[in-house]
Amino acid sequence: MMNVIAILLAALCLQEAKTIVRAEKGDYTAAVAKCREAQGMIESDPQGAIEKLTEVINLPKVRKIECTVRIEERPAELSDPYDFLPYQYRGLARMHLAKKAQPEPAQKLLSGAVEDFQESVKRNVAPSAALLKDAQARLDKLKADLTKPPDPVKDDPVARFREKWEPLLRENRFKAAKAVVDKDGAGLSEDQKKGFTQSTEQLCRDFLVKQVAEFRPRFINAMGVGLDQKPLDEFELAFALPAPEELVVSHPAIDWARQYLPAFRDVQSQKAPASSLAAAAAAAAPLEDRFENPWFKAAEAAVFQSLRSSIAAEVDKSRDAAKADRDAARSRADALHAQWKAFTAKLDPKFAERHRFLPDHDGQLAKLFEGFPADLAEIEKIDPGIEAAFAAESPESELARIEESLAGLESRPNMTRESRQKLYTARVTVAALRGLFTGKSEEAVAGELSSYRAKLREAGGPSDAKKFGPRVEKVFAALK
Repeated sequence: MMNVIAILLAALCLQEAKTIVRAEKGDYTAAVAKCREAQGMIESDPQGAIEKLTEVINLPKVRKIECTVRIEERPAELSDPYDFLPYQYRGLARMHLAKKAQPEPAQKLLSGAVEDFQESVKRNVAPSAALLKDAQARLDKLKADLTKPPDPVKDDPVARFREKWEPLLRENRFKAAKAVVDKDGAGLSEDQKKGFTQSTEQLCRDFLVKQVAEFRPRFINAMGVGLDQKPLDEFELAFALPAPEELVVSHPAIDWARQYLPAFRDVQSQKAPASSLAAAAAAAAPLEDRFENPWFKAAEAAVFQSLRSSIAAEVDKSRDAAKADRDAARSRADALHAQWKAFTAKLDPKFAERHRFLPDHDGQLAKLFEGFPADLAEIEKIDPGIEAAFAAESPESELARIEESLAGLESRPNMTRESRQKLYTARVTVAALRGLFTGKSEEAVAGELSSYRAKLREAGGPSDAKKFGPRVEKVFAALK
């Protein structure tokens, strides 16, 4: 049917124009108002529009219709022109209503529309001629369809069933398609019903295989980039999974992803670290029996990198920390390492053997702990050695030997702050004693040891500046 708006615009072509004098004003004002209201209801409420327009057509005092009218409001003052076409409008409403009607009621509506457009054409409304042609064509086609011999295909119960079953499959509504077998398969044999049920399940299985094939690279990419680096809209797109409501079979990878989706979402929103995905990674182990399981590999890498970063951060915190803070950092790192050990302990040994990156990751985490500062055991022997040097045959030579030994200790990595403090104190003490033995002043000795000023400050100052006398104490004071 021609577009209603286009028809109404066409109706603006010059119609026969008539003036409604003031004596007729009351009847026509009401009739025009009702016609306008019905005109606006043609698409939204065609039945209501038909009823109102029929009332207008049946008004005994309103005979000037199917024309353009202007109502005399006051002497020499006319209203705006209005295309007062109740027959044409009623024909349009009947055609619109016929669209949704069953064949027999639709035939009656189209016949009525033809009569309305014929009447409108008789009254010189030119645009109604095209409408009449359209309505007649629709009526003729409907009559032909009603008299057409029955389609032998539609009498076939399998063909009738497929008309309902196949559209559902095209929409991936597998549960609804399976329900159709029981609901609309009355004409099918038991073997046919069984066959359609199995086909529905297989098509659902094929659909899920395709979904997994598309989801796998999205998942691996998202994990590789880092879920916490993904904007929410990109995360939702990457983790788009088929709705479970219309599935009749399952797929392990889809079920796994749906089960752990809240955990993945918490990592994306930075509510939880990636190490919290350890359970998801362990649960991914059975998903694919391949040399390397891609789901496990991607999730495990995220867990490992998160733990490695967190443990390394605790090691960094401990480097110049006091003992209490250092012990707290070590405790937190041990707890993180325990998470890794608990995760890998759940894996089947044969599975772990196939995934050769696991031992490497285990070794990397263990090696991080070598970075925690350790106390220097030899430091406790230094003060007694210095005291013994005074009783030696050559105190200066003995102090030189001790200084050489201390220089070797200073190159040791990862010393605790307390050990560095004692070591730097001892180095300054021994060097000061040697210099003072040779007759140098405290200021001269301090000048030679200026490189230890910053070291002592960073280590918290000398551990005991007074132990070896006031002259040594003055050297330490000059290094502040």
